[in-house]
Amino acid sequence: MDLAKAKDKELERRWNDEMEKFQFDQALKIIWEKIAESDAFLSEKAPWKMKGKDEIMEVLKPVAKNILNIGRLLLPFLPETAEKIVRQFGEKQIKKEDPLFPRI
Repeated sequence: MDLAKAKDKELERRWNDEMEKFQFDQALKIIWEKIAESDAFLSEKAPWKMKGKDEIMEVLKPVAKNILNIGRLLLPFLPETAEKIVRQFGEKQIKKEDPLFPRI
């Protein structure tokens, strides 16, 4: 996936505004809002119930872009985890990787 094409300029602008004011809690809140929005979208569309590959891709592609944007914004907070997200979702073909947060 092309990183430049995946940029959410409005999300970035809102996040940058908060970071510039050192409102890190608000910057993280913006990230959590995008996570919740993506989760709600997935729950509503239920791609796991779909049969057609094109139909599934239509649902998963914007969510993958959101995850990539979230990963980029998380860099100052969780650098190693964010780098893994960006690396995994920045590729043309997203492949299964080890869990970001292994179970203890």
